Amino acid sequence: MFGIRNNLFAICYSNTIYSLIVSTDFGETWSVFANNVAPNFADLTFENIDGNLYAYYMSHIFKFSLSGNSLDYVELDNDGLETNQITGINKAGKYAFVSTLSGLYYRDTTNFETPKK
Repeated sequence: MFGIRNNLFAICYSNTIYSLIVSTDFGETWSVFANNVAPNFADLTFENIDGNLYAYYMSHIFKFSLSGNSLDYVELDNDGLETNQITGINKAGKYAFVSTLSGLYYRDTTNFETPKK
C-alpha cells in the first residue's frame, strides 16, 4: 500500500491479474483504479518523503505523481547506484540519502529528481 495526496492505493492479485485499487476515505471503501498492472509493479517499495511519492526496486528509483485519473511515474537518474540494492530513501536538509546493502549514498536534493536518460 502507498498513499499519494488523499488517496490510498493497494496492489491486488486475483485470477492471474494484477490490479491497482484506490480508497479516497482512508480504506473504508475501495474501487479499481487500473486493471492489468505490470506484475513487477508489486515488487516496488514505496516511500512518502516531504509530500512526494518515490519507489525503488534493486538500484532503480522512480518518482510517482497523480495527474487526474492517472498515476504517472518517471525513473530517476541512479548514477553511482548501479548494481547496488536500495534499502531506503530519505531526505535531510539539502541532501537526499539512499541506503543500499553496500553503503549509504547521498546527493544534493536539487539533483536528486533528475530523470534518467
